[in-house]
Amino acid sequence: MRQSRIPVPELNRFCYITVGSDWQWTDRLAWSDAEWREFATDGNVETWLLHVSGTPAGYCEMDGRIPGEVEIASFGLFPAFRRRRLGGWFLGECLSEAWRFSARGEGRPRTERVWLHTCSEDDPHAMSNYQARGMRWYRTETTELCRAARERTPLGSRPRFAAPTDYRRLR
Repeated sequence: MRQSRIPVPELNRFCYITVGSDWQWTDRLAWSDAEWREFATDGNVETWLLHVSGTPAGYCEMDGRIPGEVEIASFGLFPAFRRRRLGGWFLGECLSEAWRFSARGEGRPRTERVWLHTCSEDDPHAMSNYQARGMRWYRTETTELCRAARERTPLGSRPRFAAPTDYRRLR
C-alpha cells in the first residue's frame, strides 16, 4: 500500500467509479472536473493505493478537512481483486495510516476520530470487515436511494432504502 503523493483527480474519479459501480456509489458521479480537482488537490485529502504484483487492486481516500477527524471517504477493491482476502488487511492498514494522518502534514491537529460511512447497498462483507478492525456503529440513518440508483436496481432484488452508518474508532 502506498500513498499517491501527486494528486491526480482523474485517478480519484477512475477509482471511485471502478470500485463503486457495483455498490450504487452515486454521490460524486455528477461532479465536474473542477470539483474532482478541488477535492483531490486539497492538502487535507490523501489517496492511498493497494497494489498486487504491481497492479492497482484498490484504493482509499482519507479526508481530513475537518480538524481532528479523518473520514475514510472512499475505500474498496477493484472487482478483479475481490474475494481474495485482501480487504481486511487493506482496511487495517488504511485505519493505521488514518490515525497517523496528522503526522504527515504540517499544522494538522492530532487525529481524535477516524470514521467512515456505508450503506445497505455496500459489499455484504463490508460491515463485518469494519467491525473486525475495531470500528463500531456510531449513528444509523435511513434515507431513500437516489433515483438513478433505484432505476438501475430491479425492484425486489435490493432494498429501496439505504441506511448510511457512521463508524468510528476511538483510541
